[in-house]
Amino acid sequence: MSNKFTLHLQVLPEDDANRQFINGLELNPRVRARQLQVLPPAGGWLEVLNRLSDPGTVQALERHDKRHLLLLIDFDESYPARWQIYQDKKASLPPGVADRIYLLGCRDEPEKFRAACPPRRSLERLGRDLSDDCDPPPATNLWQHDHLQHNAGELARLVAQVKPFLFSP
Repeated sequence: MSNKFTLHLQVLPEDDANRQFINGLELNPRVRARQLQVLPPAGGWLEVLNRLSDPGTVQALERHDKRHLLLLIDFDESYPARWQIYQDKKASLPPGVADRIYLLGCRDEPEKFRAACPPRRSLERLGRDLSDDCDPPPATNLWQHDHLQHNAGELARLVAQVKPFLFSP
């Protein structure tokens, strides 16, 4: 559980499949568990993105300037449209808040990504492998898979900002 007065990453997964990815991150022995807080699944991609319009979420991010928020959704083959909704909502946020929010997700659904990744691994194991591929910074690894490569820019921003406090040396 994170401490709101220290640098930490809060994660809001869309659904249980995305939560399983984050469970894999939590299992990485190099991840500092006290710097990570996983919220309950929101119940849909729109519910996740609507949190950026929720005054409570925004006020919490303003009050706790050491909090970073990762939104984890399925793009369901609608990456451009969902990315634009995210950008529009983020643009309305107060200065200093928007730069601590990130959006990542599979091109379609995590289950389809898992099926496309031999050898067959659990979503949790894939999450662990993805977290391993963040250190060193992503180059040619699992993040380059067709189902994830659209995340490159946002992933680089996330890794640059949270790796120093989330991963132990």
